[in-house]
Amino acid sequence: MSSGQSAQHLQMQRVATPHTDREWRREHGRAYATYRKLAHAIAMATASGKRLNPVVRNFLRNPQVKMVAALKALGGETDRETIVALQSRINAWATDYLPIEWHFKRKPNGTQRPICILPPELKAVHYMVAEVIKQQFVGDATLFGVSGASRDDLARALKVLQNTGYVYLAQTDIVDCFQSIDPDALYQLPIPEEVTRQALDIRNLEAIHRDNHATSPVYRDYPSYRGHVISHEASGPKGLMQGSPASSIILAWLLNGIPSRDDARVMIFADNLVVAARTPAGSREMVNTLVAHFERCPAGPLALCEPEFADNTPLSFLGYLFAPSREHIGISDDACHRLERRLNAADVADEAQCRHILKNHQHMVRDNELFARLNPFINDFPVEIWRTLLDFRFGYPAAPSDCPELSLFLETSASAAAMRNDWRTLHLHNHLFSEPGTPEHTDIREILKRHPGQNTETPE
Repeated sequence: MSSGQSAQHLQMQRVATPHTDREWRREHGRAYATYRKLAHAIAMATASGKRLNPVVRNFLRNPQVKMVAALKALGGETDRETIVALQSRINAWATDYLPIEWHFKRKPNGTQRPICILPPELKAVHYMVAEVIKQQFVGDATLFGVSGASRDDLARALKVLQNTGYVYLAQTDIVDCFQSIDPDALYQLPIPEEVTRQALDIRNLEAIHRDNHATSPVYRDYPSYRGHVISHEASGPKGLMQGSPASSIILAWLLNGIPSRDDARVMIFADNLVVAARTPAGSREMVNTLVAHFERCPAGPLALCEPEFADNTPLSFLGYLFAPSREHIGISDDACHRLERRLNAADVADEAQCRHILKNHQHMVRDNELFARLNPFINDFPVEIWRTLLDFRFGYPAAPSDCPELSLFLETSASAAAMRNDWRTLHLHNHLFSEPGTPEHTDIREILKRHPGQNTETPE
């Protein structure tokens, strides 16, 4: 069955019984409650040493769990009939998944990586598999990018080390990490072997390279698969599927247990590694230890990129800046350059808005000179600039709001607020990064809700 036929099949299965939004939300709630209960049962069985197979199979087969997986797989889709149709087709032990589509995505270093677009049924199964592994996973202190240990937690921990004498840093990453994983290593995962074989082992799945990958993802609105089939190239996806919701936790499981020692600490986020040592020799010895470790890694062998050393000098890692001369975390130059490009676009949008307001004001003045006394920019705000700055700021929560990088961007963009000649607008701009609970924070959020602009999401 083709993907287009799958879409039609799902449409034909739609249930005709009408459901109100309230009833559908209640059904959501019941499904998520069951999902959490059964996921917790896996964690409890893991902690108590009880047999896991029964609780894992119960989770993977439960209809409510499948409904949650369908909701996740379809992203923002809220149509009940579509969800129920997909739910009825989810089977972790299926052997007839539709082909995976994949396309190349360019990396910052100029190389390319294959990105997979999973058919909805398979993507839903991967969400369930990810939850099963997550509930059994206990990461060591070196591992981040998992539940309870985020990228920002890593940044804070690294800064603490740097501030306490670990000023000799090094960073590297695993060469083509996802592609280099030995698929045989997947069979050590704590899930039924048949599920691994049919749903995770890329060697048992069909992957089609298409040149028209800019179409909407198949799992969102079920269009027919468009594009020209190029080939089943050897350069396509292998190892771990990039684009799968299960790949991050699988990678964490496979890489858990990175060597570290008191005088040279190691932290890993996905396939990115950083070393913090007390001496230059310590950082280099630890890098050599890591090279040897990954060469013998059961999930590999894996190779490391050429390391970048920072001997008591600043290091950029995961978008953050770690400078030994600064007490707090900063934001990297690359991240700031990306913000500059976004701010340029926001400036253009704001200038267009200002011209529109002035043009309307001039028409009003011609009709009635009394309008000349009024400020045309009262209750008008540089919302595109504010939203851009806030979106950026919330992407780097480990950096303080008054760090030099954020302060500079706030200062250099203040002209957009100042030109409105309104003290309140300028005051709010200067307090754009105010903490929740402050009057300025509340006012800014309300303004952004009333003026959605080009980006309809309001930062928290």
